Amino acid sequence: TITIPFNQVGVGVKVHDLANGCDSDGYFGVYRLQMNVDNIKVYEFALNRLDFNEGRFANCHIDYKQKKKNNEQFYRCYLLPGNKAAIYDADLNRGIIQLGKGEVKKVEIISSDYFNNTSNVVFYITTSSNGYVQAVPPIGLLVKHNESKSWGNTRIKLTFDSGTFYDQTYLKIDSNKSSSGYSTSYLIHNEYTPLHKSFSLSIKLNNNNTQLPESKFVLVQIKENGSVSAYKSTFANGWVSANPKELGTFYIASDTITPKITPTNFTPGQSTKNKMLTLKITDNLSGIETYNFYVDNQWIVADYDAKNDLISIDISKQVSGEHILKAVVLDAVGNKKINTFKFIKS
Repeated sequence: TITIPFNQVGVGVKVHDLANGCDSDGYFGVYRLQMNVDNIKVYEFALNRLDFNEGRFANCHIDYKQKKKNNEQFYRCYLLPGNKAAIYDADLNRGIIQLGKGEVKKVEIISSDYFNNTSNVVFYITTSSNGYVQAVPPIGLLVKHNESKSWGNTRIKLTFDSGTFYDQTYLKIDSNKSSSGYSTSYLIHNEYTPLHKSFSLSIKLNNNNTQLPESKFVLVQIKENGSVSAYKSTFANGWVSANPKELGTFYIASDTITPKITPTNFTPGQSTKNKMLTLKITDNLSGIETYNFYVDNQWIVADYDAKNDLISIDISKQVSGEHILKAVVLDAVGNKKINTFKFIKS
């Protein structure tokens, strides 16, 4: 029996399915999950009812923080208020278990895979007969899941549309000096609170940093692990604006470095028997915006694998002999890189 200090509780379970003969990493996923309380079904989800247009609701279907921070997948056996996906069957309490003082309830979790292989676990929960723990009053900017909210001051502006959050959230916003020096750095709550849609964020550029063209400034996010990513940004009246899809730490940075273009399966100036030429195109911050390739001054189709930063160009129809490949790549703030590579088709 599990004793909890509150009068209501939401249950989360860690479940995975293994195929016969697979090792412990052979995950196939849960097809159906049901929770009964005192032998009455109060929650169920079934993936046969999944609408792929609702895919982003996966952010609240699982414990988002556990997934992001520890790479562990816990399924919620209750619905957050903003979860509108159609894969659920839940009672009026949306799977939340209500407990009176000293009351004991039986909880059964039943899991099944696509082939209807089923397993279950049973446990009991109760509250202390001494009463409940008094919850600490929350502090921060209250944003409800079903209302829009705007907030700001002379250095930062935020707007959340209705339906951005899955539950009411008390946002904590802290400021610090950023490493870039172009603006204050803002920690907007934390990166472990999921959002269903992007929000509007504007940060004021420091007055002493206007010597660069305004197009070179971008809003960036730095994660707890130190990784930095940039958002497509706009500049107006000293404000840099973007629409992040995550909460976390943001500040203004500049991008003045051109993209990098590197051949990967041929050596410039030497002959090649390859029917496809591949090149890697990368950018240090704002990301690749456009790319164009030319063989002997004639534009040619180039396939871009953004996940692996690879460009593939079909040269099978080019005649044998010497050719010039020209690459023109721009990043999201307009930094342009032009490279030419001689290749000899054998």
